[in-house]
Amino acid sequence: MKGIDLLKVIGPEAIGLIWITQDYLINVPEGLLQIDYLLDGQLIDYLNNKDKVNRDYKKNLFIGEQFGNPFFLGHVREENNSVASDVFEILDVTKSFHLKDKIIFTYGLEKDILNRCNQKYSDYTFKSI
Repeated sequence: MKGIDLLKVIGPEAIGLIWITQDYLINVPEGLLQIDYLLDGQLIDYLNNKDKVNRDYKKNLFIGEQFGNPFFLGHVREENNSVASDVFEILDVTKSFHLKDKIIFTYGLEKDILNRCNQKYSDYTFKSI
């Protein structure tokens, strides 16, 4: 997320961020600290939790709150072969927020998968950053 100030991009109309990286979260991909701020420190708390046996998951979902609404981070490692199905699984869970006409930002998501998201989840607007 070089050169992107997420705190200026993500406003009250956003309910989430789908973040695709090559790295596990434990390797602190660029942009993690800004996203951690948006989730009130949940990411760093998660990474520092010594009770976790394995923090190298291919996908993660964190839910917090921004501007009085639920806000989620869906993180998927791009080297796994199921990026599309992992993203759809995350979006299916977040449908329970019952928020329509909201924006979900994406970073690193392939155009084909983004187009499929727009078709399958038409209650949301997807914006790449």
